[in-house]
This record gives sequence, structure tokens and C-alpha cells, in this order.
Amino acid sequence: MKPAFFNIPELKRKKIIDACISEFGNCGYEKSSTDRIIKVAGISKGGLYEYISSKEELFLFITEYSYRELYGFIRDT
Repeated sequence: MKPAFFNIPELKRKKIIDACISEFGNCGYEKSSTDRIIKVAGISKGGLYEYISSKEELFLFITEYSYRELYGFIRDT
């Protein structure tokens, strides 16, 4: 992820992350669409590419994010 992603408001970042988790979770990497992600997240395509270099980078970030969140949940329960 580009540094700009970590400088946006937390709520906006969370909307993007949630949209990505839903899209990749429902469609997998190959069939996922950045167009659907931006629609659900309520941002423009240009806006998304201000934060990412590629769909692959976004997928890898979301995968790592999801594993961290799951590990934290399991550890804390």
C-alpha cells in the first residue's frame, strides 16, 4: 500500500478494507473487480490508485490484514 492510504481518515480506510474483504472473499482474486470495490467503498477509481499500485498489492495487503485480525481475535478470546 502506498503511504497515502495510511494518512486517510480511519473510517474511510475501514470502508475500503471492508469492501476489499467482501469482494475478495466472495469472488476470489481472479474474479474480483476493483470497480465493485470502489462502488462499495464510495471512492473513485483514481482515488483507489492513489492508495495502491496494483490489484495484487491490494489483495496481499487484505490477506495479511485479515490474518492479523483473525490472529488477534483468537489470541484475545
